[in-house]
Amino acid sequence: WSQQIQTMRVAPYAGGLGWNIGADNSNNHQAFAVANWGGQQCDLAAGYYKAADEQQYSAELSGALITMDGDIYASRTVTDAFALVDTGQKDIPVMVGNKLIGTTDNHGKLLVPDLYSYLENHLSIDPLELPANVTMGSVEQNLMPRRRGGMHVKFPISFAPSAIVSIYSAPNEPIPAGAQLQTADGSQEYLAGWNGEIYVEVLDKPITLYWAEGQCQVTVTPAKDNTQALPKLGPFYCQHPEVAP
Repeated sequence: WSQQIQTMRVAPYAGGLGWNIGADNSNNHQAFAVANWGGQQCDLAAGYYKAADEQQYSAELSGALITMDGDIYASRTVTDAFALVDTGQKDIPVMVGNKLIGTTDNHGKLLVPDLYSYLENHLSIDPLELPANVTMGSVEQNLMPRRRGGMHVKFPISFAPSAIVSIYSAPNEPIPAGAQLQTADGSQEYLAGWNGEIYVEVLDKPITLYWAEGQCQVTVTPAKDNTQALPKLGPFYCQHPEVAP
């Protein structure tokens, strides 16, 4: 009779560290330790084995290089089919079925290396991780790649350039709640809330607003970074033009 003790942790599929360590009290006094790292670009593994006076060491690196759309992508080993997910935005979670595969890189892309060929694969992105000012066409797609082939899957994501803008009539004097402002052509009207704040749904370029009651105008400029979730801009100060509009 001999006894063995062993502990292990499976590496998360989305990436991370796993290990397997064990030993026994047999005549050879066997012991082993294996560590593996699963990443989006490759898999790494290292191992140690001992039995009696013999010792063995091992190391392994596995992965694949894939060319698509003029770019080269490092990936885990592709055994069947793959897909290149393209969102245009970084750090977007990507799932196959209900399983998290990883997140998009700085270019908004993620290569999914282990899809089933000639079968329906359900790919999706997690919109709960996206800011409130994001608009998108779809969050899930079904695809059926051919064997040893790949597909380019796009989830177009764009940021609505909306903002909360503070407008003041003078230093430390926000325009009153309920004040109505409008654009020069009168096509858009805005109602001020507390602290002179108005909500502008589309602020992709500077706009000039007129406040008839205060007989003044103000030019509002958009945020430099349109990826911010509903930024607060201002204060912008209402100026009295030489000629009333």
